[in-house]
Amino acid sequence: MIAELKHLIDNKILSTNESYFDIAFHRGFIIDTNENEEYTIQVSYSSDSEKILTYYENKKDFELKELLDLPIQDGAKATIKGYIEDNISPYDFLVKCNIFTYPKWRVLATSKKREKLENIFSLLKEFRELINQGFINTLVSDFDFISGKKRRNKIIETRPKCFDGLCVESNISKIFPFAREVVF
Repeated sequence: MIAELKHLIDNKILSTNESYFDIAFHRGFIIDTNENEEYTIQVSYSSDSEKILTYYENKKDFELKELLDLPIQDGAKATIKGYIEDNISPYDFLVKCNIFTYPKWRVLATSKKREKLENIFSLLKEFRELINQGFINTLVSDFDFISGKKRRNKIIETRPKCFDGLCVESNISKIFPFAREVVF
């Protein structure tokens, strides 16, 4: 599966992008044709607004306080808290925040064959399930081909750092690298 993903990215069918980890797979996909008579697959990406809309679709009758339990950003939670204090209804909150304009669909890939696009979607979905189950750690450099990032090995120092700029040991070790052996 990983080799197949790498093949799709190498052949420029998929681009290097971390957003593959954020696809809202429960929304499914839309396959359409473009002006070049190629098939395009469009997917929705998971965002705070999309998560709130999904919650609304699954549970029409709820209180705004319940949205604070969703895995959304702190800024969105602060906005929700402001509307809770205003005692606004959940539906009015969704309208004011333009939640009903979601999901937003974006092109994931194009191909001459419709089946190929369906296979790409199922491959990415299967890959995401393995990540969620903990079988795959995408932080390992083996998966850099997906995000297009090249990791550099950084030396991690366990010594405390000098935060006030007056730390003699830190300053001496920067100026004289051989001075690291000296114990203060």
